[in-house]
Amino acid sequence: MNQEKNNHFIQTIFEVYAGVAFQELADELDFMNSRFLLADKSAFEKLPKAQQIDNLFNLIEDGASDLAIIFLESLASKNLLEILISEEFNQIILELKERCESKGEAQFFSAVELSDEFREELRRKIDQKFGDVMRIVFKVNPDLITGFVINYKDEVYDYSLKKLSNEIIVNLVKSKLSIVKNE
Repeated sequence: MNQEKNNHFIQTIFEVYAGVAFQELADELDFMNSRFLLADKSAFEKLPKAQQIDNLFNLIEDGASDLAIIFLESLASKNLLEILISEEFNQIILELKERCESKGEAQFFSAVELSDEFREELRRKIDQKFGDVMRIVFKVNPDLITGFVINYKDEVYDYSLKKLSNEIIVNLVKSKLSIVKNE
């Protein structure tokens, strides 16, 4: 198997599993790998693509999620099914785990639902700022009033009106207390 196919395979994993927490992805890939080790590689390669997919579905029939099915179909459309039963699959999973574990997940909270176009723009800007974000989870939190909050690794970047109004209230209370204290 060449490196270009391996890269396409990993890219397909990220395309299909983009919204899934890494641990879920790793568990599912490990599950598939354990089942695919049972495949007869020489017989598999001789089958037509449709039959290959059926055989792979049969191998994971009891534990396949909807995403696993989409994943297999996506691999089939890119002629990458043979990687699943290759000796390199374990190495690809290990490489993928290392790659993902070195990157973080960012959570982006906004007061309202964001358009897909705006989300893409935000993804580019967050990648520029942090450089090592594996995925971004967008969530709506109407309590923010307006603005946004980004949680990334151990940091919180709060640019919401809720934070600003809380700071104003705290400052007012402090100034009231200092006035009362001075009287």
